Amino acid sequence: EKMQPGYNPYTRHCMYGLDADLIILGLVSHEPHFALLREEVVYGGRGSSGTSRLRSAEETTFLLLSLSLYREYINLEFVELQQQNLLSYDYDLERILDDW
Repeated sequence: EKMQPGYNPYTRHCMYGLDADLIILGLVSHEPHFALLREEVVYGGRGSSGTSRLRSAEETTFLLLSLSLYREYINLEFVELQQQNLLSYDYDLERILDDW
């Protein structure tokens, strides 16, 4: 879609799921505005009868992970290599994310 005429690079994306692989999927999409929405996982939530109970929407805590911010943190970690002249090639965060 990025190659289509009229593509808006400011499009924002949000994906819902509990799978940790979604973090990597979001990063390698190379979309600058990407967020993950997930439910907080609570272990040991069994009632007194030993059966697990479903939480209501009001009891559910949602977490929002901004992959844009996460990309900035990754960049801060790896840009040191360039600043210390340890690279024999041009520094490119997108390539680092692909290799990661």
